[in-house]
Formats: sequence, structure tokens, C-alpha cells
Amino acid sequence: MKKMLFVQGWFLQDGLRINLNPVSRLPVVYEAGGHYMFHGVWVFWTELTFCGHIYDACGHAEVRNGTLIGGRMKFEKLYTHRDDVISYTFTQVGASPVFNGSFEGRAVGKGYARLLLIEHPPNFFET
Repeated sequence: MKKMLFVQGWFLQDGLRINLNPVSRLPVVYEAGGHYMFHGVWVFWTELTFCGHIYDACGHAEVRNGTLIGGRMKFEKLYTHRDDVISYTFTQVGASPVFNGSFEGRAVGKGYARLLLIEHPPNFFET
């Protein structure tokens, strides 16, 4: 069973974040708390497992190790230009296509996220 779904949503970074200044290479503390939009395409290879791609303000990221079991979703996000992994966990809101959750990663800290999964018809990409 292979089906493709569109994903869109937002995430909110929580707390403080420390990055290196690209010029001085000194640590800089950033106050996090902005909203960021994302969108992408995921492919479900079975009813329970998926992978795909997400695009957001930080760039292109691969989605891997995705599972959706009983309204609980988990996946890892790995940007193509970085080596840190961001782990996401979501819970479906009733029978709707909406999922509320959180994320955590070494470089990004912790935060909250919400996404919407939309299954597209099989002929969506036909012209």
C-alpha cells in the first residue's frame, strides 16, 4: 500500500538556543519563540510507516523513521545541510487530519508543533 499525503503546519521553538556566530565563531544566545511554517510530501509505504520531505525557513529536510499507529505519530527530521536530528511526536485530534505535538533536538532545543495531513487523489500529478 503506497499513498502520498501533503503535510503542512507550524512549529514554535521554546526556550533559549545557542548558536555560533559565523564570523567570530563565538557562542551567541538567542531567545526563541517565533512561529515557523512548513510544508512537504510524505509517502506511506505501509499503513503504519512513512518517509518524505519537509521544507521550512531553515531549508529542505528529509523525514525518516516515520510511524503512525493508533493516532500517535513519530518521525525524525534531518536537514540536508546539517547533521543534527530533530525528533517529533504527535497525537491526532479525534478523527480529524490535525495532529498536535512536540519536537526536540540538540541544536534546536524543545518546542511545540501542529500539522495537517491531506491525502491527495491518485491522479493529482497527472496533466
